[in-house]
Amino acid sequence: MNKLLSILFVLFIVPNVVSQNSGSTEIGGNLGVSFTKQIASGSGGGIGTNSNTRVRFNLAAIAEFYFSDAFSIKTKLIYDQKGWNNGRITDTNNNVHNTGIELDYITLPIQANWYFEGTRNWFIGLGFYGGYLLQGKGDNAITVTEITDSFHKGDFGYAVSFGRKWWLNDRLRLLVELDGQGGFNSVVKNDLGALINNNRLSVNIGLMYRLQ
Repeated sequence: MNKLLSILFVLFIVPNVVSQNSGSTEIGGNLGVSFTKQIASGSGGGIGTNSNTRVRFNLAAIAEFYFSDAFSIKTKLIYDQKGWNNGRITDTNNNVHNTGIELDYITLPIQANWYFEGTRNWFIGLGFYGGYLLQGKGDNAITVTEITDSFHKGDFGYAVSFGRKWWLNDRLRLLVELDGQGGFNSVVKNDLGALINNNRLSVNIGLMYRLQ
C-alpha cells in the first residue's frame, strides 16, 4: 500500500508542484542605491591604487521567465551609474588627473535564479552582464569629452544577486535584493598595463507583475 501511495505521489503530485510556475513570466522594475568603485590590479599605473566608494543609483526594467517554481532566467535593462571617488586617471593625452569619476552605462545582465526554502520566495542569482558607456564625468573641471574618450565603451563581467519577493496579491510581488557586478575587462584605455575593473553593489527595491 505504501509503495502504491509513493508511486501515485510521484506520478501526480510532484509534476503539479514542478509545473506550478512553469512557463510563467514576470515583468517589473526596480530602483536601487549603488556603492561603486574601481579595482586596479597588475603592474601598470593607469590609476595607481584602488579608489574609494562612490554612492550612485540605478533604474531597471526586469523580465523573468520561470521553468519551475525553483528555477528561472532573469534579465534586466539598467540605467547603471558607476564610478569612484579619489582615483587617479591618465587620459588619452597622457595627462594625469586626480579626480572622482562618474560613468553612466546601459547594462544588460542575464542570470539564472534559484528559489530555495519552502515558500520559494528567497532567491540566489548568478550570471553575466554587458554594458555600454553613455557618458563619463569628472569632479575636477575635466570636460565630459576628456573623460568619456578615456574609457572603453564596453564593460562586461559577472552578475550576482540575493533577495526575496513578497506577494501583495495574486499577481503583484514586492522585490528586495542585493545586486552585485564585477568587471572582467579593463575599462580605461590608457591603463598602462593595469587591469582596471568596474565593481558595484546595489540595494534594490521594486515590483514584479505576473503575466500568466
